[in-house]
Amino acid sequence: MEKAVMTALAMLVLSAPGAGAQDAGCAEAEDQISMTACADHVFTMAEADLKRAYGAVKARLDDQALEQLKAAQRAWTAYRHEWCDFIARPWRGGSIYPMIHAQCLTELTEAQTEKLWAQSGCEEGDLFCTGG
Repeated sequence: MEKAVMTALAMLVLSAPGAGAQDAGCAEAEDQISMTACADHVFTMAEADLKRAYGAVKARLDDQALEQLKAAQRAWTAYRHEWCDFIARPWRGGSIYPMIHAQCLTELTEAQTEKLWAQSGCEEGDLFCTGG
């Protein structure tokens, strides 16, 4: 039973839409090495987008808000790695583990990037945006 659940979970993870996966040519990946390399590449692209969004937010903050942002981002980065270690844990030691881990990192990174971009373009009166 547990094996069936793990297999179903793996299929769900693999079929989840990886933002940017199609752009990176992941559809053509036919073996585990290629799929893992593609997942790593997509994560690298997501990290680059995150850095751009982070920079855009930093540019509009005063010193106090900037320190809070830095602390929050450090905490989020630690959370991201711990969460993805947890999610990929059932496959630790297997050839699929690095791909599952990279896909998890990408998913969380893309979500954080959206939040940062939203903070970078705050309009006056938006209660969910922080000011500088």
